[in-house]
Amino acid sequence: MNIIDPTISKMQDAGFDIDQSSNNVVYYWGSAFPGGVLTPDNTGNITDEIAMAPILERAPVGFFSYDSVGNFNQGGPYMHNFVKEGTPYSTVSSNKKEITVDEEVEFTLTAHNVEMLQEANFQLNYDKQQLQLVDVKLHEDVESYGDPTITYSEESISNTRNNISISTAINDIEQEVTGDIPIAVATFTGKEADFGRNNYVKNPTLSTTYTNTQEETTNLRGYYEGQNTELLRNYSEVRGNILAQGFFGLDGQYDSSQEFPNASIQMQATDAEGNKYDATIENDNDFTIQVPVTDETFDLEVKIPGSFPSPYNF
Repeated sequence: MNIIDPTISKMQDAGFDIDQSSNNVVYYWGSAFPGGVLTPDNTGNITDEIAMAPILERAPVGFFSYDSVGNFNQGGPYMHNFVKEGTPYSTVSSNKKEITVDEEVEFTLTAHNVEMLQEANFQLNYDKQQLQLVDVKLHEDVESYGDPTITYSEESISNTRNNISISTAINDIEQEVTGDIPIAVATFTGKEADFGRNNYVKNPTLSTTYTNTQEETTNLRGYYEGQNTELLRNYSEVRGNILAQGFFGLDGQYDSSQEFPNASIQMQATDAEGNKYDATIENDNDFTIQVPVTDETFDLEVKIPGSFPSPYNF
């Protein structure tokens, strides 16, 4: 494992006595509480051992990275699952780091450490607010075995999730399908989803069973593998809250009980071409403005009864 801060080289060029060993990684071993700190060498490499508990089929370990001045990745900790060598399991992985709305992304379903596989069945669960299913097909690597077939069906299981049931078969017991085998590829397009804590597509979840040539069936735990896919929207959002002096009570404290949508607050953003975008004011005094994606500057004007108009730009 390695941790690289690209600003280190710039600091070195400026004369600072610093290298990648100034960063560190806090790890979480099967717990929500930190287990310790890992320090890289001067090139950013980290070598350590993961203790495997005999009673657990996997060891979940999270990593939270910090740079030399304490900045950290707010999307973390990044979770990793370690299994004993040779353990059968399955993974789902994406072929793209980022997608735009209506752009296709492929998720590959792979069975690992299987022996004499003849049938594999997958349950792939995904967020239908972010993704639209296009197709499910056999992976090109498995098409070279016998005369493989694939069928699938999709169903809604909640307001936000869909599930795809996928069945595949090799149809030739003479074929030795053993090892790590990418079996199916599910293709989706990105949708214009609401913003959340971050822009990443929620990772699809996977469960798998496979049957070998002896008609023995094994359940495989499913994991997400590799990079997360970022979903780039066609619009952006400006968010914040309003803390005008007129919203303070007689005690000098901020009065959070006021109904801000009824307070005659006007907030409007104007783009470089003069197009205007009104804010939505929430009961908790938060505001949201949806604006186009652009590198141009926006002007923001806030009008609150009893206060002078306040111009800003961003």
